[in-house]
Amino acid sequence: MTDSVQELFGMLLSVDRGGIEQILKRTMTERGIEEVGETLMKAMTKLGEGWEDGNVSLAQMYMGGVICEELLSSIIPETDRIDNTLPVVGSAVFLDHHGLGMKIVSALVRTHRYPLVDIGIGVNTDKIITEIHNKKIQILLVSVLMYPSALAIKELSKRIATECPDVFIAAGGAPFRLDSELCKKVGVHRSAGNAGEIFGILKDLGKNIVPEGGVL
Repeated sequence: MTDSVQELFGMLLSVDRGGIEQILKRTMTERGIEEVGETLMKAMTKLGEGWEDGNVSLAQMYMGGVICEELLSSIIPETDRIDNTLPVVGSAVFLDHHGLGMKIVSALVRTHRYPLVDIGIGVNTDKIITEIHNKKIQILLVSVLMYPSALAIKELSKRIATECPDVFIAAGGAPFRLDSELCKKVGVHRSAGNAGEIFGILKDLGKNIVPEGGVL
């Protein structure tokens, strides 16, 4: 674990908003946007593990997530300069209601100028399929927190393969970090262990998308 992750974890335990902001801003300045997401994801993962072990209170877990969500919009700059030559990306938290991880990923995706559609938190298969059609989504990023929700992605994958066969799916969240075979089990094209992997995934999947009116 890097010093920044350990330091941020300590600030999260203390619910020290000023300290959290200072670490994230320093990381942004010294190592860039991708490292902000990586550091935050690792620290929050450690916080979550502490909660599961009984060493971190629910209040610490909740407030840590709230503070980080509020700080992200100011630390990671928003941009309205969308590159319409890039694939349209949709992001969704599938069935679950813990959106911090996807918020980090979405913020990072926006900084790389991908057109991004926020489908929402706790959404079901029908909602996702509707948004894919309405917003012409080409790559779907779907996140889960609980293992049963991850297994339910299998039905989502089948529906997309039938109704939106040109759409690629990348999944992430704790279950995919813990089970290396889960990606194959639920039928998604790629899975991410952390926010830092998303750019390589988008680049790889994007190579297989035929531009409108063109050929690969």
